[in-house]
Amino acid sequence: MKMHRYIAAILVFGLAQFSWSSPIMVKTPTMEQGKQTLQYGSPSSAGMDGRVNELIDQVVEASLAARETSGAVVLVARRGVIVHEKAYGYRSIIPTQEKMTTDTIFDLASVTKCVATASAVLKLVELGKVRLDDPVYKYIAEWKNAPEEKKTLEDIDKLKRFVRQGLVKIEPGFTVSENTSTSAIALLKSAKEKPTELWKRLWSQGDLRLAEKFFDDYVAARTYDREAVTLKHLLTHTSGLDAYDNYYLKFPARHARQAIVQNIAQRPLRAPAGKQFIYSDLGYITLGEIVERVSGMSLDAFCRKFLYEPLGMKDTMFNPPPDLHPRVAPSEWRVPPAGAKDAAVKQKYMIRGEVHDGNAFVQDGVSGHAGLFSTAHDLAVFVQMLLQGGSYGNARVFSPLTVRAMTTPQVKLDDGTLRGYGWDVSSSYSSLRGDIFRTGFGHTGWTGTSIWCVPEENCFIIILTNRCHPDGSGNVSALRAKVANVVAASIIESDSEPNAQDE
Repeated sequence: MKMHRYIAAILVFGLAQFSWSSPIMVKTPTMEQGKQTLQYGSPSSAGMDGRVNELIDQVVEASLAARETSGAVVLVARRGVIVHEKAYGYRSIIPTQEKMTTDTIFDLASVTKCVATASAVLKLVELGKVRLDDPVYKYIAEWKNAPEEKKTLEDIDKLKRFVRQGLVKIEPGFTVSENTSTSAIALLKSAKEKPTELWKRLWSQGDLRLAEKFFDDYVAARTYDREAVTLKHLLTHTSGLDAYDNYYLKFPARHARQAIVQNIAQRPLRAPAGKQFIYSDLGYITLGEIVERVSGMSLDAFCRKFLYEPLGMKDTMFNPPPDLHPRVAPSEWRVPPAGAKDAAVKQKYMIRGEVHDGNAFVQDGVSGHAGLFSTAHDLAVFVQMLLQGGSYGNARVFSPLTVRAMTTPQVKLDDGTLRGYGWDVSSSYSSLRGDIFRTGFGHTGWTGTSIWCVPEENCFIIILTNRCHPDGSGNVSALRAKVANVVAASIIESDSEPNAQDE
């Protein structure tokens, strides 16, 4: 019996020693995951094929040769180990040529949505300041329906009720005569008969009847209830708002935030809340405004206090100060808007150190949809924090449950679109994950920036490019997918359970 206890003690001691000394301890239950910080190491130390770095080099160099971008910084990490961090090409080619460096600061464009705005909203949720099911009008009064809109909605409800009660008759089916089986133009009675006249004739002859669904769709398209839109809808791009508007042309002077927010609040919706995925800058402009109204702080100050400073992200900010501009990758030319006498832009210049997005520019560089600047390493810290359930080093910025809500599906639409709170999971914007990774979350930015993270493999890829420099003609969609494929194929020690990625 004593011998058995002695052997057991040796085994326990040996296992403990292994746990303490092993450099990669992703799955050890007793490890304090949140206190882990990123370290540099070889691919093999992270369970990856040692050739991954060479293959990434080849993919990026080919992209540069094809002039898909002027330069790039690529960072790959797995199991808390940065296995690849390298600069390629040029940070600037106009007006002067400058080599790209790993500490280059990039305009993140729409990556702002997840790393700043959505994160700020979820922090307000954690602080008990907002609920995601709160209607937008609770924070922005202009979102309430105008009296005439309320009257229209009431009339539509009344008409629908009459239809249900049989007081208004609608044909139950949509039928056409046999001679309409080809096309409308082919049925023209004469060469002079207009298409509109054709449809009137078919209607009068009884060859064409409206279906009830057609009627419902038509009535619904007259107006959608703006008061039904919640913060959750804005976060998941299911509010029904338009994708974009050229506000920098409508309001070309600076300090245009309130005019833009008011315009968005009064726009008719394109779809009912929660029914359709329309990737919308307008929704995130609205979320940025809500963060400021609720917190009493600017969006940049709020994010700095609650997110970036605790994580030590010193190079992440809106409106980088002039002393950092030499490290900022320029984008493209900014030109004065035609015919705008009071525009903030008076003459053409190369954008550097200020936001590329025109709508963020007229909001003084701080907006919920764009405006954040950062480096690859700062973003790596942020993503590693998410992988570790909301903490990094000695800082905790989110609960593990909050991170899960942000990065896993919170809406699933009929077309298969999956969105978390701020992060893309699976949609028409997910091509950056490549062809091998089946899961994960991420985001892209118009200027050529992207993040894709695969929690099942404790892995993430950050690609920051200046694809807009100098003339906006670059395209790095293929580059993102190819790098993701190389990284996925290099994983030789999988951390995911068998079939986990097929669930």
